[in-house]
Amino acid sequence: SRRFDINSAYARYDRQENMLTEMKNELLDFTVGLQGDSREIFDAVQQAFRTHELIAAMEQRSGLLREKIDRASARRSLFQQRLLAFSLVLLGAIQIISLVMQIFNYPNEDWNNDRIPGLTDLAMRVPFDLAMNIVLLAIVIFALVWSWRTRRLH
Repeated sequence: SRRFDINSAYARYDRQENMLTEMKNELLDFTVGLQGDSREIFDAVQQAFRTHELIAAMEQRSGLLREKIDRASARRSLFQQRLLAFSLVLLGAIQIISLVMQIFNYPNEDWNNDRIPGLTDLAMRVPFDLAMNIVLLAIVIFALVWSWRTRRLH
């Protein structure tokens, strides 16, 4: 099956809605302007060609096309929201990894000898691999929980 193109479908929908509105307005203007026998003849012609059924069918088709456009637009919007959220989580994970690396590199600086115990002194006592593995595991667990919760909400 061919991929649904929202932009071309919306253009078709717009043209169809404009044509339908124009046709109904012209029909109403023409019908109001008729009098006497002309009105009766025109009403008979309308019934013979089932004009009102044709207009109803066009309105139904227009409604179906609008629903299809709305569904495709919602799918596109959901994909864009997930992509944006994933990008933000990825940037946050990179920042956390960068922070851990800076905490471990800070005690190794020559000018850092303030003799005040703190986080960087604790980082000197913990192996870097262990800390990085814990941080990466926490990021993966957060991403899995976040992914599971967002699927439940949609």
